[in-house]
Amino acid sequence: GIVSSETNGNQRTIVTGSGIPMPEEIMVCDHTQRRFQYRLTLPIFVHHRGTIDVIDLHDDTCLVVYSTEADPRTMALVIGGGTAGALQELKRQMEGAH
Repeated sequence: GIVSSETNGNQRTIVTGSGIPMPEEIMVCDHTQRRFQYRLTLPIFVHHRGTIDVIDLHDDTCLVVYSTEADPRTMALVIGGGTAGALQELKRQMEGAH
């Protein structure tokens, strides 16, 4: 559902397929721990933190885990729905890269 992304320092704005810009603050980008954390900075959120962890399974594969915290909580369901599609696409692209 993301059609574009622009990053300036720790600020990133993604644009959804419906044309909605989603401004974010990148909080963690740790290559050693393979962790990426960000927060949406839209005024509809009291709190948001998304976390993506990549876990090496030591058999030439990995597990990608996405979690989200949101207040209001119902927004976590909305974000999770969009993220599920993104994770499926990531899997499709990575499996095609072999």
